[in-house]
Amino acid sequence: MSAEPLRPITDDEVDTYRNDGVVKLSGLFDPLWIDRLRAVVDRSMATPGRHVREYDTGDVGRFHANMFQWETDPDLRAFVFDSPGGAIAARLMGSESVSFFFDHLLVKEPGTVNPTPWHQDLPYWPVLGDQICSLWFAMDPVDEASGAVRYVAGSHRWTTWFRAQSFDGSDKYSDATMPLVPDIESDPDQRIVTFDLVPGDVVAHHVMTLHGARGNTSTNRRRRGLSTRWLGDDVVYDPRPKAMTLPFTADVVPGQAMRSERFPVVYPHG
Repeated sequence: MSAEPLRPITDDEVDTYRNDGVVKLSGLFDPLWIDRLRAVVDRSMATPGRHVREYDTGDVGRFHANMFQWETDPDLRAFVFDSPGGAIAARLMGSESVSFFFDHLLVKEPGTVNPTPWHQDLPYWPVLGDQICSLWFAMDPVDEASGAVRYVAGSHRWTTWFRAQSFDGSDKYSDATMPLVPDIESDPDQRIVTFDLVPGDVVAHHVMTLHGARGNTSTNRRRRGLSTRWLGDDVVYDPRPKAMTLPFTADVVPGQAMRSERFPVVYPHG
């Protein structure tokens, strides 16, 4: 499988990403990645390991999340180094090089009522920079009923950092010096966008784009997604109070570029 996209990313797609902070991309990944990533889901849900998070504890549904599996799972490791993810991120961000930050598996089974709260990614993460993007890879057909992610177009250029909140309702990320996310749903001035996806589609979003998702209200459709995080040239390590604690000792120091064994350069390909 090629580490370059199956087709060129158009200038219009790059402009959409930079103007809206989010863009849907189709036809870039070899379809063989779908089954390889579904296998990652099966292993994660059967033997999840120490980084798992289970957010839905009700009688129906399951909201399963897992992170930092690329170091141990062979298919996820292959996705990091051998898929076009790094090349896609470089093109969208306008970065000469891209390193990998972490993987984040997000599975909402049918009947899962738990929403994903509106949030920006950067307040959670111990990094700082503008050239940071996520690629959300769909392994199932996705629409609003099954929990498609929703985005506030243009919010990546707002100047306010909003208070992070944990998906499990705890306050471990809740920095009281930051304002709460406003009531996005009732604000008619906000342009909320969402995308119907087929397996193999990806949605790329900027680290500061406000996004969230409703539950999976379908009765028989899974919503398996892999969100991978990619770092460009201007990103440095910034372990702020209340930011996510990495599950390992970082091999960079505060203010240093995120280029190391833990944060490997994946584009250009060696």
